[in-house]
This record gives sequence, C-alpha cells and structure tokens, in this order.
Amino acid sequence: MAALDPTLRMLLARRAARVATFLGALLACATPAVAQADLGELALGWTHGDFRSPIICDVEGKSGRVLRRVEVGVDRRITYRPTNSMIFHDLEAPGETHCYRDDGHEEPNVIGSLRFIFEGRRGRSDTAARDFQDTLRREGGFDFVVARGRLRVGKPGAEEMRTVDFSGATARFEPVRRGSHAYNRLAEFGPRHKLSLTVTAKDGTELQFDLVAVGEQ
Repeated sequence: MAALDPTLRMLLARRAARVATFLGALLACATPAVAQADLGELALGWTHGDFRSPIICDVEGKSGRVLRRVEVGVDRRITYRPTNSMIFHDLEAPGETHCYRDDGHEEPNVIGSLRFIFEGRRGRSDTAARDFQDTLRREGGFDFVVARGRLRVGKPGAEEMRTVDFSGATARFEPVRRGSHAYNRLAEFGPRHKLSLTVTAKDGTELQFDLVAVGEQ
C-alpha cells in the first residue's frame, strides 16, 4: 500500500481532532452536570426519615406503648430554596388518655406540619462532607429555622386543642448519643437512624421527641 502524502496525513489528523472535539462538546451538552450538595443540603437530608417516637399511654386504667409518627422529608412545594417538611400525626387516642415518657415527662398530642430551612453558613460543596462532620462534633447537632407552620397541641383524646404558630421557631436535631436517656429509650429498635428533636416556638412552647426511623422519606 502506498504511503500517504505527509501533507495529507497532517490534514486528516487535524480533521479527526476537530471531530473528536466536536463530539466531546455534544456529549457535555447532552449530559448535564450534577451539582454537589452543600452543607445546608447535607444537613437537611440528614433529618429525613419516616420516624416513630415511643411513649406510654394510660387508657382506662391500662398502660401500653404508643408510637407517635413524625415524617420528615423534602417539601417539594418550595422550589426556590431547599426546604424540609415535618408532619406530626394524630395519636388518635380516645378520651381520658394520659401519655408520658418513661421518665415521667408529660406527652401532649401534636398534630400538623412545619416547613423548615437551613440558614447557617452553607460553605463550599467540595468540602461539604467534612464541614458536616466538623459541625456535628463542634455544635453537637444542627439548628434549623421554621419558615412557617402551626401545630395543634393538647391533651391526648381532647376535642379542643390550642393552636401554636411555630413560624420563626428553632428546630434542633441532634444525633442520639450512646449512654443518653434517648439512647436507652430507643435501644430496642437496634441500629437505625435515631435523632433527638427539639422545636422551640417564639412564645416559649417547647416540644421534644426521641425519633427512630422505620423508613425513608
């Protein structure tokens, strides 16, 4: 086979390079870049779960364990910034019900939903995982701001409950630490995602929950 003319060989090589560059640009356009999560998005995702919070309720002279349901997940109604929703389900207790934790702390019925956001320093996406772990070690958890939401709070089984506006409240999530009361309270559920949640309204109303995930959101 006759050898290609050096000039022709150079032209063909340049053309092949241009074609490769063009195809690479097409591939880049067809495959959108996946944005990395920042610290705020990691913190919000860490709170996700279909949770249960165990309490004890006395009904007609008999005591039994009840699992309060709390769902935390992405609020897809909000698109302009990462937002979570937190839904508290009715205990559906009959009248004359008394509920409490194993340490004697009174437990009200809580019904409704809240939307919360992260307003701390979001940091850089390439260091988000390290920043997340550093914040947990340094702060012991994450504080979020309730953007809006009201909860009905009252005695389990009661027909009338007061409505509390939690807009502007603080929702603090902490990991359940070994040796704590929450750790012992949730030990029977095994190695699941466990969090302690405290929601504090501007009027001073404070709600506390020990949460164990039974499913994902």
